[in-house]
Amino acid sequence: MRPLTSPDKVEYRRPDGLPENFAYSDELAQASKAWAVEAGATPKVAQAYHDRFVGYMAEQAARQDVALARSVEATHDDLVRDWGPTDSDGFRQKLEVANRAMKKLGLVDAYKAKGILLPDGALTDPQIAKAFHAVGEAMFREDTIDGGAAVSGGNPFKRNAAGDRNISAISALVKNDPARARRLAREAGENPDLWMPNNPL
Repeated sequence: MRPLTSPDKVEYRRPDGLPENFAYSDELAQASKAWAVEAGATPKVAQAYHDRFVGYMAEQAARQDVALARSVEATHDDLVRDWGPTDSDGFRQKLEVANRAMKKLGLVDAYKAKGILLPDGALTDPQIAKAFHAVGEAMFREDTIDGGAAVSGGNPFKRNAAGDRNISAISALVKNDPARARRLAREAGENPDLWMPNNPL
């Protein structure tokens, strides 16, 4: 059989037995046609190399799928151990806080691109979920997840039963997050300007 003289004369047959979801690369197949011509391969040799390479890639993809499934399962088990059953209110609330934090920080697409967050929403690393839950707890202190009580914290500008305010919490809030301090002061019926450091009074 004569060696190939032009990539246009190479016609690959798709090997039998490839998984249905295998991502066959036409671009790579076209490039390998030129390589077959450069190497002086016959059509039979070119097809044999093509089949071996595609078979190897299919095996690697299958191994990756298995590893990914194991990672998702391990993440699930780890979170259930720490957060309780997936159908419990505690688990759902923690997951919602983590998801909101990830979205608020604009990391959903980046994590999908890196394979940390799968298209179906499954995570491949429990530490990511736990970290975002912690971040979400800090970010959404005043927010409510299910319409109930706040996740944590309160409004230090509101007076307690004795009519006192938490002055040290107000000071820390004004220093660390003035915008939030202004909002909470307004919610408590206070004039925010009276609590700001630039107040001349």
